[in-house]
Amino acid sequence: MKWLNSIAARIWLTMNIIVLIGIVAISLVHLIKETDHLETNLRNEGITAANTLSSAIGLNMLKGDYSQISPLAYSLLDQPNMKYVIIKDIDGRVINQKGETSFANKNQIIVEKVPILYFQKNVGEIEIGLDTSEYREQINSLVLSTILTAFITSLISFIISFWFSKRLTLPLKRLVAATRQMTRGNRNIVVTEGGTREMNELLVAFNKMSQTVQNYENTLVEKIEMATNDLSEKVKVLEVMSNISQSVIENDLNKDEIIKIILDQMLHYTKVDRITLSITDEMDGESINIYELDESESIKKSIIHSSESPIHQVMTDSKPLIINNLNASSAFSRERELLAEGFLSTLIVPLLTKYKFIGTINFSCKQKDFFNEEIVKQVSVFINHVAMAIDRASLDESLHWSAYHDYLTGLPNNRMYKEKIDEILLERKKNQPFAIMFMDIDRFKMINDTLGHKIGDLLLIEVSKRLQNELDEAFMVSRMSGDEFMMLIPEIASAEETIGYAEEILEIFKKPFCVQDYELHITISIGIAVYPYDGEDPDTLIKHADTAMYRVKEQGKNNFAIYSPLKSDPSYDQLIFENDLRKALNKNEFTLFYQPKINIFTGEISGMEALIRWIHPEKGIIPPLKFIPVAEETGLIIPIGEFVLRQAAMQIMNWQKEGLPPISVAVNLSTRQFLQSNLVSTVESILKETELPPHLLELEITESMTLDIERALGILEGLKKLGVSISIDDFGTGYSSLHYLQQLPIDRLKIDQSFVRDITTNENNAAIVSTIIHMANNLKLRVTAEGVETESQTSYLQNNLCEEIQGYYFSHPLPADEFLKNYHIIKEKAKDWKLENAG
Repeated sequence: MKWLNSIAARIWLTMNIIVLIGIVAISLVHLIKETDHLETNLRNEGITAANTLSSAIGLNMLKGDYSQISPLAYSLLDQPNMKYVIIKDIDGRVINQKGETSFANKNQIIVEKVPILYFQKNVGEIEIGLDTSEYREQINSLVLSTILTAFITSLISFIISFWFSKRLTLPLKRLVAATRQMTRGNRNIVVTEGGTREMNELLVAFNKMSQTVQNYENTLVEKIEMATNDLSEKVKVLEVMSNISQSVIENDLNKDEIIKIILDQMLHYTKVDRITLSITDEMDGESINIYELDESESIKKSIIHSSESPIHQVMTDSKPLIINNLNASSAFSRERELLAEGFLSTLIVPLLTKYKFIGTINFSCKQKDFFNEEIVKQVSVFINHVAMAIDRASLDESLHWSAYHDYLTGLPNNRMYKEKIDEILLERKKNQPFAIMFMDIDRFKMINDTLGHKIGDLLLIEVSKRLQNELDEAFMVSRMSGDEFMMLIPEIASAEETIGYAEEILEIFKKPFCVQDYELHITISIGIAVYPYDGEDPDTLIKHADTAMYRVKEQGKNNFAIYSPLKSDPSYDQLIFENDLRKALNKNEFTLFYQPKINIFTGEISGMEALIRWIHPEKGIIPPLKFIPVAEETGLIIPIGEFVLRQAAMQIMNWQKEGLPPISVAVNLSTRQFLQSNLVSTVESILKETELPPHLLELEITESMTLDIERALGILEGLKKLGVSISIDDFGTGYSSLHYLQQLPIDRLKIDQSFVRDITTNENNAAIVSTIIHMANNLKLRVTAEGVETESQTSYLQNNLCEEIQGYYFSHPLPADEFLKNYHIIKEKAKDWKLENAG
């Protein structure tokens, strides 16, 4: 069956079917023709004999003489295949009959009738019967010979066609075999060409295809090998990048550890003899830190000047530098050192980020002319990763440094100082003493105010250098804030030992400090606290040292004091309170609350009053009545007042950005602040800084501030020129003169809440309030009633033509964010008091 499915079998079968059909067709045609021929011959023989007899008996038949006919008729029976003879006259009557006319099988005889003519006149008819036995034998013999001939011919055809089909398909079989070899991977195949034209063309095409496939496959293999090598190279690069990136991601690795990973990875990747990293020193732009791996694969660091190496050229050009012959380029000491160590060529590649030059990566090789542009291209692939990794490591290091050091002096900061104390407490045996010193430069504010903050900052730097350079290295000096410094003495035998150290510091400050063109003589006040006597945690120790330092300040400065509680001293709490107040502003402990003012004619929020609150970290909210007098006494009210002005102005502008309409804000001025010679310029500066329109700022003063009418007039007129509004707060509680009141350039009177509180129950207070309102209206001054807490008070004031009220009835003082949340609620409540005929 398998062979029958082959093309050779199908060709052979097709050929033989065609041949067989041809043989059968030819044999049938031949058989039919021969059969007709034999039958025709038989008939012709009978007819010829009948015609001979007809010629012989024609006259007799005409004459009707039938006597001579019988012997002649009988003589016909002697002819081959003649079975009978019947002679009939013109009328069809049988005249003579010879032979047997009856046969069992009519197919055994052929009947022929021949007319008897005598000179073209029909005188009768001769009927003869021919025996077909011999004819049939001849037919059978013919059929047999035809079949035999056809069989032999077919057999010969089968053999020839089988050989022919085999020969015809032989090239095809070779082609199939070659194809199978190709599928097994054998590409070097050549098929013998030949055969028919078409087959030869097919074989030629196959050989060309085989060669083309082989060529393509060879090309593909080469490309795959190249791609594999390229991929392998990229995988190596990715591994290097991954390891470098991973080193950055690992938060527990410091900068040196990251640099070690970078150098190790790149040394394995590039296969050069040495790799170093050059990183510019951010503190000293002329210095370059060189990092390399030593024999133990540890980081070795050295510092060179930028002029000692061509690195500065790479920094300037921001492009790689190849030196392939150090013998010919030894102008720099760094290159001479490399040459002395046996290196003959070097490549310096810049490390750049988007924003800055970080340093270089330096490749050195002991082979001359080793580096080329291809190597530069290879290493450039991961240079960005190296640059970003080092930049990130430097940034982390810088952030870590900034978190634990003072930005100005470089000294440890408060955080590091406390952590160092915690560390000592963990390592130290209980009750083994150590000391801390709190140092504050005397009259430093005066230096800042007279010579400027720049000189003040330079002085702080010089102070920090002197403390570091002239004290024991074991002592940790840190800067807390401003002009405050701390020193940690890790080991002392007793509290008295600190006295010697304090005297040493005082001695250090006897020498003047040279800052630019100034020779500054300064002193310092020192407070000392000793563990465990004065505290067992950093905060307590620092607080007590601070307290001791302020006692020195109170007693004349330029000295030291060891902390003692003095709990029986009534000034102790006041001293602590003043100390906390001094630090509150720097620690952002002050905040502003805002209480809306309502115009009860128009039913609108007409303004705000900014009220300061002190959020003490331990004592909570401290009311202004408690700390404002102390701030006035100590002079701290000046910076606190500026803080309130600036914050209030900024908040009004922020609210406008958040969609609120312009709202005026009222700020209280203290007596000391009002009498400052620079008050007008300070207000003007804050208005410009915050971009607050002057008409949205209202400054509140008290009656007592205007006792010196001439001075008060000058200040108020200066403020009015700025465009701000002026109001007198707590009107009616202090000294007032209607004559002076007329002279003052004020816009509003604020009725003190002590009068407003009882206006519905106390006729005297009601009369006072009504009088103030009518007087103000007559003087063209606006009126605000403070401390309004009830609906009845609001109705009374509205009925008595008081335009504006302020108090708990509409809202308590609120932090800025809470006021913003409650704005629409307050606004809706205010609308309820709108007068129908109010403009």
